[in-house]
Amino acid sequence: MRVIARDFGKVRTAFWADDRVQAWPERIKFMALYLLTAPHANAIGCFRAPIQYIAADTGLPALDVRHSLEFLQQEDFLRYCNKTGFVFIKKFLSHNCIENPKVGSHCIKLAMALPRSLPFLAEIETVLKAALVTVKVKWDGLGYPIETVSEPYRTPEPEPEPEPEPE
Repeated sequence: MRVIARDFGKVRTAFWADDRVQAWPERIKFMALYLLTAPHANAIGCFRAPIQYIAADTGLPALDVRHSLEFLQQEDFLRYCNKTGFVFIKKFLSHNCIENPKVGSHCIKLAMALPRSLPFLAEIETVLKAALVTVKVKWDGLGYPIETVSEPYRTPEPEPEPEPEPE
């Protein structure tokens, strides 16, 4: 049994009126539409989609998938990480808006689960924070834990003073 994260993906009709999109070759339009509606996509538009997954789903050769992803990245439609296979569709949330605070909370959980090695993590955070404002959900962001002092040089917490014995 195959589990799908969502039943459908929305594409605004303005997609077709966009001057850049109109200039794209058909295979690029197809790839953009696939990514907006892909079974691997999630509520924030950042999901794992290795080239092999996309090739299997679309029937396109892996080389065509790679070239299409590179083209869409140059067009500023998406960001793709070859190392992890994660894609981030920059305007995904303008096509698939966060509908309410509960969905907003779910989106935060999705973002928090992303690999910290993604090179476009800051972009995701910026886009998601802006989208969450529309449903009045506050979020402090992904937070990047930074260790600045190595273990042996840390100042330990002082031991609490023992309570005096009653007389």
